[in-house]
Amino acid sequence: PYMNQPMYIVGNTSPSTSVLHVSNLDEEQTTCDAIFKLFGVFGDVIRVKILFKNKSKALIQFRDAEQAATALKYLNGVQLFGKPLKIMPSNVSEVQMPTKDNVEGAELTEDFANHPLHRFRIPGSKNFQHLTPPSAALHLSNLPQEGITSEKIMQLFSQYGEVKSFEYFTNTQKMG
Repeated sequence: PYMNQPMYIVGNTSPSTSVLHVSNLDEEQTTCDAIFKLFGVFGDVIRVKILFKNKSKALIQFRDAEQAATALKYLNGVQLFGKPLKIMPSNVSEVQMPTKDNVEGAELTEDFANHPLHRFRIPGSKNFQHLTPPSAALHLSNLPQEGITSEKIMQLFSQYGEVKSFEYFTNTQKMG
């Protein structure tokens, strides 16, 4: 759903806030969970709110401003469901959860604060050192050493889109 694309810089690109405003989302396909998974590659996403009155926009709260800046750097302008993401720091300092009195659109806000997929909980984690922009290349690991050929891998993945090539790492056939 996303590929490395030219970056479109909009406004301030060094947020002092941990909340990003994302626009140009596909209203039919975008969910809080999809936003969490994509943006969570670049920082620990605490909350996601898809705006009720304009579902092509969302607010994403990260653990801190540095993680928000990293997501902005790598994802602004990237294609998601065929549309380039437009990302900027938000004026909002925190994404609020819906109250009991305001249940309309409550399903459009999710709290991921304690989600097990957070990758950046430990300060100085090696996960910070290995961030790259999205690309069309997929890295596979823990491949079985017997019974799987490069042809089988290409056949398996080709049902989801065009596979241009596959190769094993030169030092091991457990990764490709």
